[in-house]
Amino acid sequence: MNNNKPPQGGNKPPRNGGNPNFNKGRNNNNNRPQAGNGNGPKSVPRAAAKASRGQAIRASRNMADDAHRVAGQYYDSSTVTATPRRANKLDDSPHLRIIGLGGMDDIGAKNMILVEYEDEAVVIDCGNSLGVDLPGINFGIADITYLKKIKHKVKAYAITHGHLDHIGGLPYILPEVPAPVYGSNFTIGMVEQICSNSDYQVDGFELQTVTMNQDNHERLKIGKHFVIELVRVTHSIPDSTAVVLDTPVGRVINTGDYRIDPEPLDHLQTDLPRFKELAKEGVLVLLQESTNGERPGRTPSESTLEPTFHEIIKNAPGRIFISQFSTTINRIQMVVNAAAKDGRKIALDGRSMMSTLETAVKRGMIKIPKGTFVPMSNINALKDQDVVVICTGSQGEPNAALTRMANGDHKHVKMKEQDTVVFSSTPIPGTGNDVKIGRLVDNLLKKNVHVFQHITKELDHHGPLHVSGHGGLDEYGEFMEMIKPKFLVPIYGDYKSKRRIIEEG
Repeated sequence: MNNNKPPQGGNKPPRNGGNPNFNKGRNNNNNRPQAGNGNGPKSVPRAAAKASRGQAIRASRNMADDAHRVAGQYYDSSTVTATPRRANKLDDSPHLRIIGLGGMDDIGAKNMILVEYEDEAVVIDCGNSLGVDLPGINFGIADITYLKKIKHKVKAYAITHGHLDHIGGLPYILPEVPAPVYGSNFTIGMVEQICSNSDYQVDGFELQTVTMNQDNHERLKIGKHFVIELVRVTHSIPDSTAVVLDTPVGRVINTGDYRIDPEPLDHLQTDLPRFKELAKEGVLVLLQESTNGERPGRTPSESTLEPTFHEIIKNAPGRIFISQFSTTINRIQMVVNAAAKDGRKIALDGRSMMSTLETAVKRGMIKIPKGTFVPMSNINALKDQDVVVICTGSQGEPNAALTRMANGDHKHVKMKEQDTVVFSSTPIPGTGNDVKIGRLVDNLLKKNVHVFQHITKELDHHGPLHVSGHGGLDEYGEFMEMIKPKFLVPIYGDYKSKRRIIEEG
């Protein structure tokens, strides 16, 4: 409480603050009271007073200028047409939208990309995830909440190739958002196979497919905005393609999975001449796969594996079990050629292996000499040195054929010491399958089975048993340099691999 405060309605204190010496010596600088002496009001130095006054003048001028500037934005509409400010106008002009619904942040994970323009859209690939470690969950598919909202816009699904991480979501997503599926000969065969074998069936849904010829550069119109073309690329499954989508604002190329193999077993190389033609015409966006973005150099040719299969099949003392992906049809062809040359019979084991090979035979993707194949139930009637079994289980899957053999749970096979098991694969990156494969190899070795793996080829003194289906960084760089897109978007890889692609591009 201030006891010196004057009473309400009383006399105001004198201007000199009650100091009788306040007015003395006003023109004498030596007698001027000092500010902050506690005996009266603080005196402000003249320099400070002058500066404060100048600031006030400048502030006043600035306020006036601001007022004129604001007022100048509004004109008499009868004499001047004002340009609307950008912030007050919603830009509703047509846009090309490229939306990654899956496959944008991992390897082999629900690959699915949506290309949307105005009232139409095309989905490129529709896969499932290959590595889900959840109780009771076998695989995952992309979240299609947005796709359902625009289901009336979806005019097509364009599929690059027939691997599950590119087609595995179709049996579950197509019935919810139906549209025709476009793809190459073998790819459409794989799509039809997976949809017909699926346990998920929806009444009234009917699969519609369009088989395209990628070697004669067939181009098809989709709706009123899109034109699609498939261009051949080399991968670990037949008839792999890139998807070329022409839109009203420019060309979009999705590479799919590829390598630039100069000597594929089927002699069907990546169609570089066609890509060069497309590049000359101009490419707006290149959606570049980045699976091997951290692998320098180039991927060896698939043909380098053939001598290894001939060597192992010729020298193995007993039965031979070769485990590989069911979709590596060229590799299966190598085994068939080597077995036939050595006079061995071949049996297939594994549901996916048999159904995929059936599709390959029907579509003319593999050549099998008459009398080469025998049923699994007949192998015990043959001499051990006359048997080759091609089976699933190269990733250590719990219910695969090779896993059941190693565990002693197989109906027709009990492993013997003179048996030879060949793993013609490596673990899929990012899936954790290396642990499963290691456990499977341990179980086989405990039975004194001969085991050959690609990763131990130097220790076991044999040739290569696997090459990647994806190019190395040099191949990616060559392709991006050839295309010269306006925009580069790395896809189908983890973040660190995509960063490498950006740096390379």
